[in-house]
Amino acid sequence: NNWDVGITLPYQFLDDSRGEVNGFSDLVIESKYRFWEEGEILPSYAIYLDLKTDSANEDKRLGTGKKDYTINNIFTKNIGSNVFDLNLGYIFVGGKPDDIFFYSFDIARDLTQNLNLCAEIYGETVFKGDFDENVFIGALSLSYQINKILTVELGYGAGISKASSDYQISHKLSFSF
Repeated sequence: NNWDVGITLPYQFLDDSRGEVNGFSDLVIESKYRFWEEGEILPSYAIYLDLKTDSANEDKRLGTGKKDYTINNIFTKNIGSNVFDLNLGYIFVGGKPDDIFFYSFDIARDLTQNLNLCAEIYGETVFKGDFDENVFIGALSLSYQINKILTVELGYGAGISKASSDYQISHKLSFSF
């Protein structure tokens, strides 16, 4: 399938000097379109767009209270039984002077015909400060394809830098066309 549409509703657990907070983060509406399949040497290329809503509780630090817009370039290459993804993107942050450059690298593998495991590292930078002032997370996720159209995903992430949440859980429902 060349086009995916999805909704992500993450749940965060924060514990810092300002106290412990747990709750849903901002809802994300997303779409991805693959422009070309991978070749013998070149990876496939897709573009991803999303809208992060302002649905989370800003007072509890679970959301920004502003809408953000993301554009992401996705390069994918299959090598053996593994799928490698490189993501390079930009987030236009609502209400802040600093937009965000982000990057991720992941390796995914099918465990069964319908079940997939993915390991990922993810980072964000506003090109100022040191490592601990920027988000850097390691994550694992399992996705299950219910049928040709519907896939569910459950993920767990752990913060590596001080600016990252301690850990997070996310779930996603995707529709493929």
